[in-house]
Amino acid sequence: MATKPIKDERYVFECEWYDNQADIYRPYRVFFFPGDCTIEMYDKKKQCIFLKRVEVPGLQLSHFFIGARVTIFSRVLVVKEYGDIATQRKFQVECESTFAMIKPDCYQHIGKIIEAVQAEGFMINKIKMSKFTSETAE
Repeated sequence: MATKPIKDERYVFECEWYDNQADIYRPYRVFFFPGDCTIEMYDKKKQCIFLKRVEVPGLQLSHFFIGARVTIFSRVLVVKEYGDIATQRKFQVECESTFAMIKPDCYQHIGKIIEAVQAEGFMINKIKMSKFTSETAE
């Protein structure tokens, strides 16, 4: 039997948005309510509600994790950290991290390797390509 989400259950994320016109980063606290898939945004600098609770089409809880880029009404917010202990505990249990390295002899198969990882249900949230020298490898 599936459990129903608690009506006022919410998850909190500390995010920032880069304002191109002002050339500054603006901090926001985003509240996600899984019961009805709505969000609310709080402007941390002005200390007031920026966006009242509203549904954002297509936005799901799985889109939120540290490092994620979430688009909310044309603003691309970067999730920097969890906003409270309950959110942190929920995501730490569900999200574990693993380091993987692809050796140089497999570079021509990187696309197939990434597709296989995702097909197994893993989510890649950080990926980096580097060329190591003997100094950087140390």
